Amino acid sequence: MIPVSVAKLGLDSVSNTYVVVLQEQGGDRMLPIWIGRPEAESIAMQLSGEKRVRPLTHDLCHALITGLGATLRRVQVTRIQDATFYAELHLSRMGASIVVDARPSDAIAVALRLGERRARRRFAVRRTVEATPRAHAARGFWSVLPVACARREHSPPVC
Repeated sequence: MIPVSVAKLGLDSVSNTYVVVLQEQGGDRMLPIWIGRPEAESIAMQLSGEKRVRPLTHDLCHALITGLGATLRRVQVTRIQDATFYAELHLSRMGASIVVDARPSDAIAVALRLGERRARRRFAVRRTVEATPRAHAARGFWSVLPVACARREHSPPVC
């Protein structure tokens, strides 16, 4: 696994879609994941420390996980298939390991709530993905994507 952390969150001006950028810890490779507006807002709120009067869905997930006595071990981006990112929440409860399938954007938003800023160190990308320059490379933007996915310049991967 390649440890990564949340490096940036913003709006991709080309596709007018929100993107969260994970950066390899101790390295230069980056993994951009295009996400929906609600997930981007949820991640941004948590990163900035902003609190809502009523809980959001990711706050509810946090309450359920902690209320059931589970702890987060890590979030893992596992693969890209048909231009879609897949992730898993790896939890532990009473000595048992629990793996939950999730969209990376939701997994990141939940993990940030479960571990606050420490969760930024718990993200990982499987080593089977390789570093590949994308169209953004001219701006110094490298991504960790499979070659087949990197060739789909006009339809960014979504989750």
